[in-house]
Amino acid sequence: SIQQTLKQSDSDYSINQEIADSITLENEQEKTHFGVELHNGLLQVLDLLSFYKQALQSSKKITAQLKNRYLNKVKDITHPS
Repeated sequence: SIQQTLKQSDSDYSINQEIADSITLENEQEKTHFGVELHNGLLQVLDLLSFYKQALQSSKKITAQLKNRYLNKVKDITHPS
């Protein structure tokens, strides 16, 4: 009957809406997680670069070999292969 068809259509719409809402929520949670991971990774890189910069600037007795090693590390971090 028409009423049963309408009830089934309403039920199907509700189920589809729940699925869509669930997918949207999952996508938002994944975006948030990705943003946190990206932020944490970026902070680690910036901290490491800061360490090398400070080491290169503050030590007047740094050997040329160590200076080149630090500069190569900075290059590796800023221009990965």
